[in-house]
Amino acid sequence: MGTAGWALLLHAAQSTGMGTAFTAPILRRVENAAVLSAAGAHWDSGAGPGWMWNTDTAATALALDALLEADPQAPFLPKAVRWLMQARQGNGRWPSGQDTAIAVLALAHWVRFSGESRPNYRAAVMLNGQQAAAFAVTPESNLAPRRFTWRAPDLQPGRPNTLTVRRTAGPGILYYNAYLTAALPASQAAARANGVAVSRAYYLLSDLNTPVTSVPVGALVQVRLTVVAPHDLRQTLLTDYLPAGMEALDPNRTWKPEATDAFSWEDFRRYGWGGWYFYHREAYDERVVFSADFLPAGVYTIVYYARAAVPGTYQTRPATAGEVFFPDVSGRSNGVVVEIRP
Repeated sequence: MGTAGWALLLHAAQSTGMGTAFTAPILRRVENAAVLSAAGAHWDSGAGPGWMWNTDTAATALALDALLEADPQAPFLPKAVRWLMQARQGNGRWPSGQDTAIAVLALAHWVRFSGESRPNYRAAVMLNGQQAAAFAVTPESNLAPRRFTWRAPDLQPGRPNTLTVRRTAGPGILYYNAYLTAALPASQAAARANGVAVSRAYYLLSDLNTPVTSVPVGALVQVRLTVVAPHDLRQTLLTDYLPAGMEALDPNRTWKPEATDAFSWEDFRRYGWGGWYFYHREAYDERVVFSADFLPAGVYTIVYYARAAVPGTYQTRPATAGEVFFPDVSGRSNGVVVEIRP
């Protein structure tokens, strides 16, 4: 069975009063199948058709609903709620009527359990023991997010820095995210994969098999980005930063709109693979951006072209990819030094 089947079995076992000896192995199986990140949690539906609850949204909603009965104190349940909320489409609904019905039912049960509709507590945020803010969370203030930013001079160099978020007792759940952004020389920025892996290579059109980091001025360069997604991704942004001496050509002209059975090796080298998922593409002076509403688990190669315009040696930022609403699910390529020869 997939995750949905195990979640339904756990729900049935709880409803019929089956003993711990029967329910405990099922509970462990459901909990161990959770895909966790720093800010979110969900369940993969597994292989199979997208009907009969076989979607990630339905599997996550059913798992959340079953765990609210079997293990309501599981620490990742608020993360599953956040994931379900961010899995909605632009119209506020989930991909299908079935997904919407199951998600709404699970979230209604979560609101009843957590008291989110009537929060009443106080919270405080501190950095290195210094209070940044203290505030009350009530039904009137619950929909207004608060944002705090600290910069390098606020931190203690050479010593641990402690960010503390506290709250008093009371109904409701306090959700927060904390992210650290650091600027490094490109040559020191190593590749990193936190739920997504990204690599980048440059090719001259005369040899699409050999990557290069030194090109002559005026040359047309193929930029090839490879994205590895171990799990389905939603609202994904792929950004490639150009060397300062290069300018991007229109990225919408270098991909086939859909996969075909006749896709050849030459097509792959020219168009990449999976570009049809990244349907929205924009080119700026310093970067090229690709976005996908939904990216199934797999390996994708995105291709676009740039022209080497100005001679010089350029530190080039890594290419990055990740989920817009869960920035902790992200990855980057190596930073690189690119030479444009006179």
